[in-house]
Amino acid sequence: MPICGISHKIILAQAALESSWGKAASGSNNLMGIKSHGLAGGKAVATTEVIDGKTVKLTDNFRQYNSPEDSIRGYGSFLKSNKRYRHFLNAGADNEDAQLTALQQSGYATDPKYAQKLKSIIKGLPSGDDA
Repeated sequence: MPICGISHKIILAQAALESSWGKAASGSNNLMGIKSHGLAGGKAVATTEVIDGKTVKLTDNFRQYNSPEDSIRGYGSFLKSNKRYRHFLNAGADNEDAQLTALQQSGYATDPKYAQKLKSIIKGLPSGDDA
């Protein structure tokens, strides 16, 4: 079932990539790698960004959540409250390629290969027929 009209496979892939398969979310429950953007209660975390084409390691503040479930709810709220994700949300959960392209163009992550990495993770997910 899509959240906010987003393919569940994209949400799973983002959670896997952003949290290093759950390892980086320890203590913060931030599965989606959402920065605190000046909100109180952020947690300083070492991260890697691509700035002017160069990979840079730095520390930034990321949101903290009470549970992984709250993190996913926060992800939906974050996307809906930011106009730059409008095209991503409107691309349609049934069109993962369009959503991945829109997500990359929105600037969700600084990695120029972000959508490509998500697509690779998605390919490794079991299909609904595997259950």
